[in-house]
Amino acid sequence: MVFVFSSDDPGFAEYQARQAILKDHPGLDLSISFSRFDGSQDSLSAILNSLESMSFFGGTRVVLVVNPLFLADDKTRKTGVRKSAKKKAGQKDPDNGLTREQKMFIQYLSSADSFSDLYICTDQKIGSGPLAQALKSSAQFKEYLLPQGEEATLLAMQLVSAAGSTIEREAATEVVARAGDSWWNLKNSIDKLSLYSDRIKLADVEALIPRKPEDRIYTITGFLLTGRGLEAVKSYRDLRRNRDPLSILPFLFSEFRLDAMTLYLNGRRLDYAAIASELKINSYRAKMILRNIRGRLTYARCIRILADLGRMERNIKFNLDDADIQIESFLLNFPRRYLGRI
Repeated sequence: MVFVFSSDDPGFAEYQARQAILKDHPGLDLSISFSRFDGSQDSLSAILNSLESMSFFGGTRVVLVVNPLFLADDKTRKTGVRKSAKKKAGQKDPDNGLTREQKMFIQYLSSADSFSDLYICTDQKIGSGPLAQALKSSAQFKEYLLPQGEEATLLAMQLVSAAGSTIEREAATEVVARAGDSWWNLKNSIDKLSLYSDRIKLADVEALIPRKPEDRIYTITGFLLTGRGLEAVKSYRDLRRNRDPLSILPFLFSEFRLDAMTLYLNGRRLDYAAIASELKINSYRAKMILRNIRGRLTYARCIRILADLGRMERNIKFNLDDADIQIESFLLNFPRRYLGRI
């Protein structure tokens, strides 16, 4: 079966798809029978290989695809994506303009294997090309709008409940207000609060969820540390609307500087309280920093990031490099450049 989940917010589309997967495939082993692909970075060939591979235990294999750029017409694709990501489908076939992988994908859609289910998430209009047409004739489409107002408050309360905590309605309303029109901001805020307390009150929200727009850097770095460079770019663009890009760089620098110092002190075997005292932050924040970066960044990598940010700022100020291009390139290439095995 093939399903397409579309929404005005890409994160919310993925949330709905994951909810459907849990409902359609109870007991699914996510470590064995589930794969997630990013269409802006992963090749169509890799997606096909996963779809055509049987689950280890013979059950249904579930494949989730976000940012399916291979379905969009060239003129409808959003900017800020590496050109190489658009060319990964292979060499052009001179007969009809389709690559071998595109033909195979159309063939898969026309006779989707019973041992694999495909869930596609998008916030863009599906194009009119051969792949899009094949998808329209074979998939089930579901559309969602990011909840607003009271619906958003109820959703926040449901997320908190699913995390094993409770939250006051007033606190949930405030979380929604501070998250803005972004699913990932809301989800990250809920995760942060649920880790802090199992009974979330308004005072907790005021203490932990920032009001200032520059504090959305926390969301951007969260995307970077989980390898979601494209989402980081989108969040940066939202933050960029009313700000000079050069005013954002110091906040990025400060965040990674704090990461580096926390890792350094942790390497000296200091506990959370001692790290917090040394850096003049609360122990909960020290715990969160280590939880988010452990296994993803080292002290040396943080220093490298800081050096690159410093060079970027110098090039923007003195060489007059385009600030948006420099920052978006840094964000988009962050997973490939800085993340990896430690």
